[in-house]
Amino acid sequence: MVAVSVSPILKTYALEKSPIFSEHDALIIVDVQNDFLPGGNLGVADGNAVIPVINDCIKLAKDKDLPMYATRDWHPVNHCSFVENGGTWPTHCVAGSAGAEFSEKLELPKNITIIDKGTDRDKEAYSGFQGTDLLNQLNKKGVNRVIVGGIATDYCVLNTVIDALDNGLNVILLTQAIRAVNLNPDDGAKAIKLMVDKGAKIYNEPI
Repeated sequence: MVAVSVSPILKTYALEKSPIFSEHDALIIVDVQNDFLPGGNLGVADGNAVIPVINDCIKLAKDKDLPMYATRDWHPVNHCSFVENGGTWPTHCVAGSAGAEFSEKLELPKNITIIDKGTDRDKEAYSGFQGTDLLNQLNKKGVNRVIVGGIATDYCVLNTVIDALDNGLNVILLTQAIRAVNLNPDDGAKAIKLMVDKGAKIYNEPI
């Protein structure tokens, strides 16, 4: 179990206290890939801190036999998001590269479903739902609530959560299992506010 505290950012929100990982829930792990971790081509500060929390969530979901999904950027070498192609970001998460692999410290079960995104050269895809079969898979499993953690709060986590809500799913955001890029110092805080205002519930309790 990971000890947690309530940050000043979260004190303005009503925190979810009910048990997580009940029937009809699913766990979505967003982009815990080497290139998004410290030392990677697009490393997020303190990104490694999400891993033990997510590993605890994986154990709980596995014990309850709940579906689990792990999204990953899986870009072609000439993807439009790369600076050399007129995009915003340094080259990252090229399909098949070491940087695109999940962290070796992430304890993914063998039966987890991998969701590849950003596979189209000409389309940016921050959301795990964009251009993927994720929603269809969740519907087939009878999922009505998703538990979300990963990287980065202000991009792929934000867009995945918003799309989940827009598609009628309830969302619990694991705030101890997310970290932000923070191109601007408060981007992560703004992203959390956007998700909460849209209807996401905050979970900041020990897992």
